[in-house]
Amino acid sequence: RTGSGSASVPIAFSGTALRNTDYTAPVGTSIPFAFGETIMEVIITPSSDSTTEGIETNPVTISPPAGYLVSGRTSATATLSDLGAKPLISVAASQANAAEPATPGSFLISRTGPTHADLPVAFTVAGSAGANSPGDYVRLPAAAIISANASSVEVRVPVIDDYVVEQPETVVVTLTTSALYNRGTSSATVTITDNDQPAAGDTQAPLITLTGPSGASINP
Repeated sequence: RTGSGSASVPIAFSGTALRNTDYTAPVGTSIPFAFGETIMEVIITPSSDSTTEGIETNPVTISPPAGYLVSGRTSATATLSDLGAKPLISVAASQANAAEPATPGSFLISRTGPTHADLPVAFTVAGSAGANSPGDYVRLPAAAIISANASSVEVRVPVIDDYVVEQPETVVVTLTTSALYNRGTSSATVTITDNDQPAAGDTQAPLITLTGPSGASINP
């Protein structure tokens, strides 16, 4: 404020955050300016509780008394985040159609809720496609980390181009339970399409047999 006299400016708290439950404030219903004071700071102190909550708001509005002119805003909003809340984790196939020779698939693991810290998310991998050598795709890790301030992480499924004639095969990622998060959509599937074709008239993959010259032996 400007001016040097004493004054009392009415103040009101509102929003989704509850005073004396979610936060405390040192002032009552007005801000007392002593003689000569031009600035007053209102400190909002969050209160810790055991309730799982999302982000809450705390608008503060002043109502200057008669005889005062308003310059600028009369309200401002503080935001309270519940750092103890568990995020909700989900997985989806962001690229559900992979294909030989080199079109990868991908899964997107996302979270809603707090994003203030890194979050490791564990998962299992199953399906009809295999990752053992030579394999249909490059083996995936057992977990992914959603970085602080990020809401998602991508897990790519690089395919391996082989020479085996196969039907479409699947890679299924399922999120595992954890004390760090709650699960939403917990499973997703990527399908790998083969690019090999059987020889004309063949309905099965070719069978290759190794033989030696007559009378020779083949050591294992």
